Amino acid sequence: MKTEKTASAEEWRLMTLLWEEPRTLTQLVEALKEEKGWAKSTVATMLSRMEKKGLVCYEEQGRARKYLPAADREKVAVKETRRFLQRVYQGSVGMMVNSLVQEKELSPQEIHELYEILREAEKQ
Repeated sequence: MKTEKTASAEEWRLMTLLWEEPRTLTQLVEALKEEKGWAKSTVATMLSRMEKKGLVCYEEQGRARKYLPAADREKVAVKETRRFLQRVYQGSVGMMVNSLVQEKELSPQEIHELYEILREAEKQ
């Protein structure tokens, strides 16, 4: 079984629901009906692919399977962040932050949070 724990944007949406609470296929389809309009077969195919990636697992519950996250949210987020940084900013955190600053995308609160993060990083 493949253990690459990365998620596409669409898989990330399913994972977000499963991190909230385990759900059956029918519950997932219902939760995404208005937002995505995916057919049951689409969600089933995605869950199968995600299972092979090691992102989800399931428990048999009567006639239905209850899907659960098999990957920790924080670990998947870190992996996705690294992939994003590499793809878009050639791995440079500085380039990413600079682009946000240039576009005036950072609020005063976010700037304060960044200072705090950097202070903690200096201590390590």
